[in-house]
Amino acid sequence: FDAIEKSGLWPLDNEIWRVHYATTLAEWRRRFAEIRPQAVAMYDEKFACMWELYLSACECAFSYGASLVFQIQLGRERDGVPLTRDYLTAAAQDLKAREAAVLPDLARSAVEALDG
Repeated sequence: FDAIEKSGLWPLDNEIWRVHYATTLAEWRRRFAEIRPQAVAMYDEKFACMWELYLSACECAFSYGASLVFQIQLGRERDGVPLTRDYLTAAAQDLKAREAAVLPDLARSAVEALDG
């Protein structure tokens, strides 16, 4: 926290991800399983196994261990973000809509590139 104080930035929000971050890791693992054949084709079987192990181990660490992640939002102005997190809901919905429009094309392009 000394570095933050010396930077002149304001801590605007703080979030601590504990056990619930395991849910995020489980979702990443599930999504990776869906595209595992493409990952093996791009890299190799060793990479895919290593990535599955990493995601599984991290999920266990957040579920049963002492792991946690701090996210500190910093800004130059004391009132750089609203006082509540309500604005995040609209931003998340907008991001989902943009991803839904773009990701199928990106996925198709990646598969086509693998097929040569």
